[in-house]
Amino acid sequence: MRVKLLKYTVYPFNLLLLLSTFQFVRADQNNNTTPIINSIPSTIDNNNSVTISQKKPAQENFPTLEKEGFVFVFKGCESTADNIMTCNLVVTNKQQRRRLDLYCGDTRIVDAAGNELRAIQVTLGTQWSSNCGYAAGNDMSMNIPMKASATFRGLITDNIILFDIYANGFHVEFKQR
Repeated sequence: MRVKLLKYTVYPFNLLLLLSTFQFVRADQNNNTTPIINSIPSTIDNNNSVTISQKKPAQENFPTLEKEGFVFVFKGCESTADNIMTCNLVVTNKQQRRRLDLYCGDTRIVDAAGNELRAIQVTLGTQWSSNCGYAAGNDMSMNIPMKASATFRGLITDNIILFDIYANGFHVEFKQR
């Protein structure tokens, strides 16, 4: 038996196939597949090849906002060093190719105790700016997601209740309810 990635060659015998997800399927001489452990979608073509549709991991629900034809998905914040916090997001342009600029001077987080921190650096794709008078800008193709982040220095003593990103003359505000 020859084995290929995500495609398995099956001969017209009762065979057990070990799949990448450790699930078993039996293929009989009529090219029908029967799940042995768990069910997975698969098809057999006229060349006796089984094509397996892999299960996708559960999709996490992240806060999403659309502003000026850009979709911003907030992925969360993490401490990267003492008194340094980075908040991550993914941005997708829903219109024709155009530029997006993220500004660190007006990008901020606020915690429930009222502490405010301004970003010391912002990134968009491979572009970054740690000079808060300038932007991290990038050309955004239509429907292509791009990673972005904002880094903050200072002490946050409570839960973040506001992540406010300043981009292209508008604010995108993720607020905790």
